[in-house]
Amino acid sequence: MLSFYGTAGTYVTMCLFYLEMTLCLFTAQMEGARCIVEPVQRSHPVQGLLERFEAGPGCSARENGPTETHVIAVGRASNSPENKVIAF
Repeated sequence: MLSFYGTAGTYVTMCLFYLEMTLCLFTAQMEGARCIVEPVQRSHPVQGLLERFEAGPGCSARENGPTETHVIAVGRASNSPENKVIAF
C-alpha cells in the first residue's frame, strides 16, 4: 500500500487528511454546520470542498476544470431525496 502513495510520510499525511475530513463531516451532520475551507499552505496542503450529489453503488466521478472528484458509494441505491453522498 505504501507504493501507491509513494512514501510513508505521504501515506501518513493522506490518512490524517481523511481522518480530519471524516471528523469534520461527522460534526457537520450532527450540528448542521459546514466545514471551513482553509487556504492551501504548508501546514494545510490540501483544500477541501464539501458538496452533495447523488450516486449509486460503485464509483462516480465529476470533473470541473483542473479538479476531479471521485466518490465511492457503498450500500443500497434508492431514489430517496435523503439518500445523498457527500463528496470532498
